[in-house]
Amino acid sequence: MKKIARILFATDLSFISEYAFTYAVCLAQRFDARLIVLHVVNVSLELCRVHEQHGSFEKIKAEIAHGAEKCLDEFCGKRLRYWNSMHGPDFTGYETCTVFGTPYKEVLRKAEEEKVDILVIGTHSRHDIDPLVFGSTAEKVLKLAACPVITVRPPFWMICMKFRCNPALPLARNGSFCTVRDKGRANENELPGPDVDPVPN
Repeated sequence: MKKIARILFATDLSFISEYAFTYAVCLAQRFDARLIVLHVVNVSLELCRVHEQHGSFEKIKAEIAHGAEKCLDEFCGKRLRYWNSMHGPDFTGYETCTVFGTPYKEVLRKAEEEKVDILVIGTHSRHDIDPLVFGSTAEKVLKLAACPVITVRPPFWMICMKFRCNPALPLARNGSFCTVRDKGRANENELPGPDVDPVPN
């Protein structure tokens, strides 16, 4: 088996990413690999230009970048505090990165740039459409990545809790699922979650 030394985890800072993050940390610890946590800021240039009268474009971009980096640090800190309290010793083998651009393009670029061995990303599916329909970013990454990709979606009960007041509640099957794609082959297997209860607010 190929040595796993570098893992890329792409996050949009959502609860779906929070759940998937635990799998990335688990893999990194199991294989003693370096974990790269990437957040892509998908900000329309037109939106920035509309607000340009309040300051220069570069200033606005810098403020957005600073806010995104702060959110990413809080995302990792919150999840890792919970993980370390449950598993220990403290996991410190990770780095964070925030970039601007189209999410799937930047995820693929970072994976190639860092020569990662595995890419992990959170996703969701709607059972009433197709159980293998992914979010647009995860779907494109899954199809185009040169390295193996693991996609993780939360279990049904977690989705229900998050969207219990939303009439457009996504439907999913019971259990937690990972889909692994390597060299164009995709398989869906039911995997036990590694103590991935949601982090208390």
